[in-house]
Amino acid sequence: MTPIPHRTRPWPRQRTNRAGTRIELRFRSPQAAETLLAFGPDAEVLSPEHLRRALARRAAATLTRH
Repeated sequence: MTPIPHRTRPWPRQRTNRAGTRIELRFRSPQAAETLLAFGPDAEVLSPEHLRRALARRAAATLTRH
């Protein structure tokens, strides 16, 4: 496993807005980002679009199995 480089700013970055809390996360791979699916409808991926679509497909596939 490759070590994560030292960060020069706080991470994840968090901003609060009227819609709730917005947190910026970075993942090493799209597969690692699949952990966000555990939050169900309480999490929304805003970007990048390809990751947003990939997680939506994965969630839809889960629904078809259950």
